[in-house]
Amino acid sequence: MKTLGIAAFVLAAVALGADLYAVIETLPNYKSMSLTAQTDGDRILRALVDSYHGTLRSLAYTALGAGVLGTILGGVAGVKGWKPGFVAAGLALAAAAWQFAWAV
Repeated sequence: MKTLGIAAFVLAAVALGADLYAVIETLPNYKSMSLTAQTDGDRILRALVDSYHGTLRSLAYTALGAGVLGTILGGVAGVKGWKPGFVAAGLALAAAAWQFAWAV
């Protein structure tokens, strides 16, 4: 069960990493470029905004998927006797829930 718990920690880290990258890097770029594209109306800027939107969507799906899977694996590891699995499940659940705060 230790293997499941470690996998849950890895998935929680992936979900948190996707959330952090989206919030720190991609979301501010998306917001500023969408404002610029609304005022300027350039096709290239609109394509860039669409690209940022697709990236944010992919990061949201990654965070949600890895978070849910990490929660399940961490819960199973915790129930089977490896208590740090509950910590991994909590981190993964927090990361999965966090994406609802920033997802576009």
